[in-house]
Amino acid sequence: INAEYMGSWFRSVGANMETVRSGDTSDGTLQYHFLADDDGGAAGEPPDRWGLTYLLMFLFGITTLIFWNSIITPYDYFSLLYPTDFNFEEHFSVVYNISSFTTGMLMIWTGKWIPLSVKFLVSYSIILVLLVLLPILGYALASNAISPSLSSFLTSLVVFAGGIFSGVVYPSLAGVAAIFPPAYISSWSSGIGFAGLLAGVIRILTKVLLPGTPDGVRLGAALFFGVSAFFVVLALICFLLMKRLAFVKYHFALAAKPQPARAPSPALSPLHEGGSSVFDPESTSNPPTLNNIPQCGSEPPSGLAASFSVHSAAPVPPSHPPHQSAGSGGQVLLRALLGLLFFTTLALFPGVTSMVHSEDSWFQITFITNFLTCDWIGRSLPVLGVLFSARTIWMPVVARLIFCPAFVLCIHPALIASKAVQHLFMSLFALSNGYLCTLLFIHLADSCASDEERESSGPLTVVSLNVGLVMGVLLSSLIADLLR
Repeated sequence: INAEYMGSWFRSVGANMETVRSGDTSDGTLQYHFLADDDGGAAGEPPDRWGLTYLLMFLFGITTLIFWNSIITPYDYFSLLYPTDFNFEEHFSVVYNISSFTTGMLMIWTGKWIPLSVKFLVSYSIILVLLVLLPILGYALASNAISPSLSSFLTSLVVFAGGIFSGVVYPSLAGVAAIFPPAYISSWSSGIGFAGLLAGVIRILTKVLLPGTPDGVRLGAALFFGVSAFFVVLALICFLLMKRLAFVKYHFALAAKPQPARAPSPALSPLHEGGSSVFDPESTSNPPTLNNIPQCGSEPPSGLAASFSVHSAAPVPPSHPPHQSAGSGGQVLLRALLGLLFFTTLALFPGVTSMVHSEDSWFQITFITNFLTCDWIGRSLPVLGVLFSARTIWMPVVARLIFCPAFVLCIHPALIASKAVQHLFMSLFALSNGYLCTLLFIHLADSCASDEERESSGPLTVVSLNVGLVMGVLLSSLIADLLR
């Protein structure tokens, strides 16, 4: 989550969402319809041949958080490297999120001055090297080439560096995705959600195909990290290809043009006419930043690529009457709830949940995959309906705090020992995280009454969210220490 993406997405809700009253119903509800222009694009817009840009954005979504997914999924591999009381999941979570948080905050104010190609190519190249280093460190430890303490330090250093450059990749790709029509940022968001599920499936396959011996575990982890590295190489190649596509050049040129001021929340109009000049991603003179992104905008994060298609109308119950702002007080509350949501999630996952004990070497792998899968599903559920308005969403967000004692009772004392119940807790925990996260984004965007308010809301929201993330990680470390 970052300010560029948040700000452009907030702007797009006002531009792309027309509020209509569907008639008097028994409960007096209103409906939002996500509408698109009938002609499907601006005059002169080149076609996206074979949907190539759409597929590339999905691939970039998969690789956006690939390093994070790669370090939390192979639980058995790191258990083999560090079989003592060292809680590597909790340690990795603290190291990664603090470094990623720091970089992400810096990118809010400084990222627009760094050329896109530099951010993308340098960051992905270093992440590629880090993914290759992880299994090498494991083999070095197994051959006694390095000591366990040095291996632990070097692995932590790799995770720290991975957090730094993941903090560069996320806002960079978010800014690129926001330049395209809504369906493309949906493709990118869907790729992010799908990446966790993909990581879990790949790790399960590598574990099934190889023996459970130490050598087999190390080889399986090497293959797992190798597949992750392959996706990073593929993303690097595709980025160089993407810059040559006429569809991409058109939208970058459109983004580089200053856009006229817009009245609050108008009906969607076609994209502004673009000139023939092509934006150069290498240049820093006029980068596609939050202030010159075109009015095509984006849409709420979702795990389904075509949930709110650019040519579809999907009714969703609203939180309040049309064109009515929730006010600054309501926005402060929603931001606080967003911070609390991620505070609760990071306080438990993956540091505390990794301490749920089982003699089965498969348990933690399926436990983590359960979370990644259900979180992706949860982000897709708002397409089917909105259960909580801006006035009532505080109730499920606060209620999620019940998961803290629930997971603790699965660890010490282990009063809840049933693996089925523990998986049920994890499924509900992940579903609620994904679902409420998307709803809060929707309500926050809807609470802004003007473009100026949407612009300023992005950085404020990312600050509250990141504070929740870091505080959650620190609490997770404290809880883990107490449970030990």
